[in-house]
Amino acid sequence: MTPSAHIFALAHNVLGNKAQTWLHTPQEQFGWASPQELLSTGGKRNVERVLNHLQGLSTAAAVKRTQAAQEAAQEQGGLF
Repeated sequence: MTPSAHIFALAHNVLGNKAQTWLHTPQEQFGWASPQELLSTGGKRNVERVLNHLQGLSTAAAVKRTQAAQEAAQEQGGLF
């Protein structure tokens, strides 16, 4: 897999159908360059770092939602 293909796959995994828009939209964390621009100028690691961070936030949010659902089910006397 080429570096760009890896980034596109990661973006799609993290952002779903919003990946293409994100990749082509200037981002403040990249000095108002788009992630696509960074990929063409050697900034792959920066783009990958941000996507990995977003993925971690998404995972943490999913864990919180699961824990909240488990707690709610236990309070209602049900099993999760």
